[in-house]
Amino acid sequence: MRRVRWLLCGLAVIGMAPQTRAADMPFLRGSNTIVAPQCCIVWDGFYFGGQVGATVSGADFSAANVALNGLLGQIPIQNVPSVTAWQPLGQADTSATHFGGFVGYNWQWDQAVVSIEGNYNRTDFGVASTGILFSGTDTLNNTVQVSGTVATRVTDYGTVRVRGGWAVGSFMPYMTLGLAVGRADVTRSVTVTTRDPTTTAILSQAFASEAKAGTVAYGYAAGFGLDMALMQNVFVRAEYEYLQFGPFHDVNLHIHNARVGAGIKF
Repeated sequence: MRRVRWLLCGLAVIGMAPQTRAADMPFLRGSNTIVAPQCCIVWDGFYFGGQVGATVSGADFSAANVALNGLLGQIPIQNVPSVTAWQPLGQADTSATHFGGFVGYNWQWDQAVVSIEGNYNRTDFGVASTGILFSGTDTLNNTVQVSGTVATRVTDYGTVRVRGGWAVGSFMPYMTLGLAVGRADVTRSVTVTTRDPTTTAILSQAFASEAKAGTVAYGYAAGFGLDMALMQNVFVRAEYEYLQFGPFHDVNLHIHNARVGAGIKF
């Protein structure tokens, strides 16, 4: 009889063991559901942010001669050589900083992300070229020198661009392509100096100039960058951008930008 009691006790303990293990393993309970942890950033939605960066710009002034030739009509000096004999102005470059903001919207399909984004940047840099456009003699055999200066100061610019990105965890590398518009102040001047060919004394000197504020030019923008999510709705970015503008009154300008920024996504 004692052996039977011990056997019954052993069977009871064995029968209780699966219930104990089931209590320790919640996925065996019919009333509970396992939820997988969220592992991926959702880039879809509206976003905006701010940015700051460095700018390197270059300008080509070789097409400015026609405009400078127009200024000669304001100078009461005769026997000035025609524009076809002039030497063109050259090129110049400079560097500066810029700051601004961006706003856009992301559409996401699996890992692919497509965006439409607007950017505005404030800056202040100038490029200028000064050169001797003509040096020779006039019809009176006097020495004539015509010098010209063209300066362009860029104040701000903006872009509307499309982004194509690929989401990889918390990172999204992307490329951009879009339209650009810039605003600049342009000044032009010419100086005509006539000298005695024997003594080199100045016989006459005249000056003419013009200034145009808020000149607008259009162009295109292209670049690439990387967005990194710090959390689901906060991200930082680093990017490179190239802008090519049409003429600001005969001055062709391009810009290289390197910048960092931070944004919020909804």
